[in-house]
Amino acid sequence: MVIGAGCGAYVDRGVYHYIDVKNWPVENWIAIANKLVEDGYVPILLGGPADKKKINDKAENLSEKVIDLVGKTSLGQSMAVVSKCDLLISGDTGLLHGSHLVGTPVLGLFGGTDPEIIFPKADRNRFIFTSEPCAPCWNSNEKKKQCKGAKCMKNIAVEMVHKSALEMLRQGKRYGIKNDGA
Repeated sequence: MVIGAGCGAYVDRGVYHYIDVKNWPVENWIAIANKLVEDGYVPILLGGPADKKKINDKAENLSEKVIDLVGKTSLGQSMAVVSKCDLLISGDTGLLHGSHLVGTPVLGLFGGTDPEIIFPKADRNRFIFTSEPCAPCWNSNEKKKQCKGAKCMKNIAVEMVHKSALEMLRQGKRYGIKNDGA
């Protein structure tokens, strides 16, 4: 099980910038990881160097059973991890699109981008999109002006993601890592 904690960062002239309308709050990534631990799974957090500080600032709330690889793997290494997992939960990031290519089921979290246009279409994939009046705003300057703090991502409830993730995991479309108490 991989949770893509990558928060939609991009690089411009060597400086990382965050794209809030692609970011699920860090607290939510930690909460979903902890819930999945309670369900007997071993979540793996992935993300780039720019994500590391955000995770570290909240790490005291993260279960010790979560494997934290944020900022510790290259994109290629991250994709190798994703390729062996049951499920990727991710915002609209490179990992989301790459996981589709390696056959890993994806639960995509969308706010500022339109999943009907860019989400990888496959029976094994699902997405969650909250329909805010200003969303999707990614390619619309007019809608970007209406955006008030990326409510589109903040309004994706942990419980909604948890329910969808468990449904997908129980479908068993991929083998995975399950912690059976050993």
